Amino acid sequence: MKGNISFTERVLSIVVGAVLVTFAYTHQLNSWAWIGAVPLETGIIGFCPLYTIICVHLKDGRGYTCRQSLLSQK
Repeated sequence: MKGNISFTERVLSIVVGAVLVTFAYTHQLNSWAWIGAVPLETGIIGFCPLYTIICVHLKDGRGYTCRQSLLSQK
């Protein structure tokens, strides 16, 4: 599985996800804070399935959609 998110986004996802999961675990926020597990996992593995569905690629730092990348290959 090829990564599709940038380093900066990975770090932010891990930090935000960890904070939300910690708040949920310590009962400082309600159970909706467990949604922080999603960005935490995405940041750890470096791959976002939603980006594949909506065809976004940010790994190289330029940020382009699949349509733009296909046009540039012609």
